[in-house]
Amino acid sequence: ESGGSGKQFVSSKPVKPLDVEKLLVQDYIYLVRKGTEEEIRNSFGEDVFNLIKELTNKNGDSHTEDYIRQMSVASEEARLIKYADLCDNLFHASYGAKVLGTPWMHTYFLPIVDPMRETLDRTSFEKFPKTAEVLRETAALARAHLNQSISVL
Repeated sequence: ESGGSGKQFVSSKPVKPLDVEKLLVQDYIYLVRKGTEEEIRNSFGEDVFNLIKELTNKNGDSHTEDYIRQMSVASEEARLIKYADLCDNLFHASYGAKVLGTPWMHTYFLPIVDPMRETLDRTSFEKFPKTAEVLRETAALARAHLNQSISVL
């Protein structure tokens, strides 16, 4: 999604490029979030801090409906990160299906993952439509792979 100059474009309108390094760092912070809000802002900037806030499920996995609604209106950048996270989770679950087991898949994992994927599939991506399409296709592939893995258990 870039022109020959390296700038990212949607149609002919330039858009602010994503700082991939900052986006990757946010995932690390998300997992080890022990710093204060001020420390996170000072270390990684306001953009990363805001992405962390958007991606955080404040109520935990037992409150998925609220989180799905939250993600449905999140920024495009946050939704792309969630899509990538979803793809990663689906592939890891498919390769670990034998260890995780079908009861866990059907009672815990899929009731969280499937509604989130369906919600992300319905949202529009104006700034990064090609990236979103790749992630949509990857999520569908990962889900099909998970179905295959579950079917042989």
